[in-house]
Amino acid sequence: MTMAINTAEAAFFNETDFAEKATWTVAATSDNYVVIGVFNNDYYPAFEEYNAPVSSSSPTFTMLTSKIPTGALVDDTLTIPVNTVDTAYTIKVIERDGTGVSLLRLQKV
Repeated sequence: MTMAINTAEAAFFNETDFAEKATWTVAATSDNYVVIGVFNNDYYPAFEEYNAPVSSSSPTFTMLTSKIPTGALVDDTLTIPVNTVDTAYTIKVIERDGTGVSLLRLQKV
């Protein structure tokens, strides 16, 4: 059973508050769609063991499931303005949570 998203949750995806526009390019057709969601790119600082520095980030984009473009699949491209520069990411995982919200796990192109 899929639960409908309520008004308070929908406000989270309002551009004037937390959300931003991104461009979803469907790889199979090269069609572009403007989607709205919340971009997050948690950064994990360098860890040095055996004199090998390592750092990582975990970019994600959270959006309403109903706004995912028709025909969208993993390996499509999501272009997000990061610090006013358009940055392209490959969509690696689409996690639909059953409440009307999806988390996209991204990898920088």
